Amino acid sequence: MRLCKFFLLGLLFLSANSFADTQISGTWKHTLKPAWLEINFESGVGSLTVKRHENNLKAAGLNVIKEIMADTNHVSQWHGQMYSAADNGYVAVTLMLINPTTIAVFESSDLNKSHEILRNARE
Repeated sequence: MRLCKFFLLGLLFLSANSFADTQISGTWKHTLKPAWLEINFESGVGSLTVKRHENNLKAAGLNVIKEIMADTNHVSQWHGQMYSAADNGYVAVTLMLINPTTIAVFESSDLNKSHEILRNARE
């Protein structure tokens, strides 16, 4: 009986994370550039890649944010690592679903100390 309870709790937790992932999975349009980005999840870990960029055709397929994972404390937030050319590496970012059609990316995992660096609209 105890094993059954743990199994059900685990299933509930995985279902909640899967729902959180589906909230942001899909195609998003950059709000300031003619670029479309794709968010996909596999086994609870997501990535954001360039689907199409009218001003930079070579950017298609580039991985912009990796290791996207749902924030277990906030239903509409995810954390990941975004490529920074200035740092020649990845930096911590927070993705926040502002409303069902808008997602914003902030430069740090601490929203009180960061600023918005990217905004996308659901395509």
